[in-house]
Amino acid sequence: MPGRYPLAAEVEVIDQLGSINTTYLSFLGDAYGVNSLGPNMDPCIFSDPLPWCWSYCRMGKKGNIHQTSHNTVVDATGEAPWVTPRLLNHEVRLGDVVFFGNYQFDNNHTISEIWVDTVLVVGAKEKWGIGKVGRKLELKKPPKSDEFTTKDDVWKYHFDDHRFSHQFVTIRGPYSSIFASMYPPSLEFPHYSFIPWVSDKKPFSITGYRLTEFPFSNLVKIMENARVKVKAHDERDLRRPLLFNGDLAASLWSTIWNEATLRIIKAKPSPKIQPFCRT
Repeated sequence: MPGRYPLAAEVEVIDQLGSINTTYLSFLGDAYGVNSLGPNMDPCIFSDPLPWCWSYCRMGKKGNIHQTSHNTVVDATGEAPWVTPRLLNHEVRLGDVVFFGNYQFDNNHTISEIWVDTVLVVGAKEKWGIGKVGRKLELKKPPKSDEFTTKDDVWKYHFDDHRFSHQFVTIRGPYSSIFASMYPPSLEFPHYSFIPWVSDKKPFSITGYRLTEFPFSNLVKIMENARVKVKAHDERDLRRPLLFNGDLAASLWSTIWNEATLRIIKAKPSPKIQPFCRT
């Protein structure tokens, strides 16, 4: 079953003092089980030599949340806690921050815990090329294809899967890929992507009175509002990535960065990782 599972990796981390070190640990990532990768890691953290990346397919109808509900997200853009269901790949802009995580209710159906396992700052967005072979549409090379080979991690754990999905390509629903802004920061992107690490078994989380304090109080309002806005649809959509920009994005980024035990800024799969094999 696809989901967020612990993945063992060799990582570069920034500690509380700002020092960068290399170590081995596990973090939550897109997989089919513990240390068992699926055919398409999204977002792809094992993306050498490219930045972390995240690809969308069949997403051509802007705002149509029925098209592919698995890729529908709640757009929490802006400082005000309002929510409109939209397709993230249409709405995302450079510098936006995307938070991957989940939440948990208490017995009163009130949000009692929010956790964040990945923080992705958008550094680039590129469409895939589509070519026509007879009457069929087929994908051309993925973005940045001149920067990697089929032996590199980003091909093995992300782009290779799309060779088997060409039957889904349409003119109205082209593929697109989002690439992360990575460490070190730049004047263009003062924030960068990271994984807020706390332990091998549990991601960064917010509970108790912290949920009533800014900026997490705004996040709770946004998520509660989202439950009302999309209650007619699958509530799994609310557990998808949340998109932010502006002051609220900066406040969430800074708070999570400062409170994490370690911040993972780069990762390579350890020998424990079992890559996906087609039979």
